[in-house]
Amino acid sequence: MLSLEIVFEPKCFPSSDEVWDLLVESKIELHEKKVIDEFTGNAFLFKDYSKFLKKIGSEYFSVKLDNGHIHYSGVGSKGVRLSRLDIENIVVDENDASSWLHIVLRQTSFVQARLFNQNYDFWQNATAVSQYESAGKSIVSLPMISNGLPFPLEEKIVDKSSNPGRKYLNIGYIESVGSVMWLGRPFWGYADTVKCLVEKQNDWLEIEEISDKVLKIKAASEPFSSHLGVQGELQNRLRALLFRK
Repeated sequence: MLSLEIVFEPKCFPSSDEVWDLLVESKIELHEKKVIDEFTGNAFLFKDYSKFLKKIGSEYFSVKLDNGHIHYSGVGSKGVRLSRLDIENIVVDENDASSWLHIVLRQTSFVQARLFNQNYDFWQNATAVSQYESAGKSIVSLPMISNGLPFPLEEKIVDKSSNPGRKYLNIGYIESVGSVMWLGRPFWGYADTVKCLVEKQNDWLEIEEISDKVLKIKAASEPFSSHLGVQGELQNRLRALLFRK
C-alpha cells in the first residue's frame, strides 16, 4: 500500500469535520467501513465519523482504517504554518490516489499533494540513532552531524541533508517530492519556482492541467523506493525544479 501527503493553507477549515467530509464525498465505497479513533479507541462508520468530530469541535483527527492511518492536523512552529492531511498505507495506486483527491483538489486552500512509499520515506528522513538501533540497521556508513542542541542535550544524529527523499517543513508548504505530485495555485506563491517553468519540462515529466487551480506532474510510473540510480536522479531533478535545492 502507498501513502498520500496533502497540504492545505493554515487554518482553512474551522473544524476537522469539514476535512473528513471531503473524504466522505470522495470515497463512497468506504462509507460502511469502520474507522477507529486513535485518541478514544471508539469505532465509527467512515460516513459518520465527521458527526463525532463536529460534536467535540476537534481541530485535528487520527484514525485507523484497516492496516493504515489517516491523520489531519495543523502545523505551527518556528514560523512554519500549514495544515496537513496524511493518508498512510491505504492508497492502492495512482488511480486510487486520484479518487482520494477528487474533492480535495477543488479547495482553493489546497497547496500540494504527493504519492509515495511510506517505508522509503521513513528511512530517508530518520535521523535518530535509536530508530536504526531498534530496527537492527547499521549506521556505520551514514554521515553524522550534531543535533545543534547545547550540552547536555547535544548528540549525534544521521545527516539526511543529501538524501533525495528528504523532506522539510517550510512556510506554507512541505519540501518533498513524489513520483506523482499535484500542485495547487497557492504552491506557486510559497515555493521557489514558477508554474511556467515547470510546464516546460514535458521532455521528462508527464504534465496535466487538471483545472485552472491544479497542475499534476508525473516523473515515474511507480513510487520512488530507492535513493540510487535513475530514481535518485529523478528525485534530485524534481527538487531542483520545484525548490531550487
